[in-house]
Amino acid sequence: MDRFANAANNAQAGQILLLDDGTYNTFTFGKDGTAAQPIVIRAANTGGAIINGDVRLDGRKYVLMSKLTVNGQINSTAATVS
Repeated sequence: MDRFANAANNAQAGQILLLDDGTYNTFTFGKDGTAAQPIVIRAANTGGAIINGDVRLDGRKYVLMSKLTVNGQINSTAATVS
């Protein structure tokens, strides 16, 4: 299991998951943050973390994504993308 997958599986409300520059595969995120403590998935450098595939955030609450390049779809019904 790669470092991001391990961090994502163990994410807690209020955490920032910082992605180093590089290429990442499709992923499904299965954790929720809270209104006061969202989970943030952020690239260390704008556009430096590239997701080649889809990002699945279906049904997630208070999960924010920032500064990522996604070469696929972001599937979300309750997530926020910035």
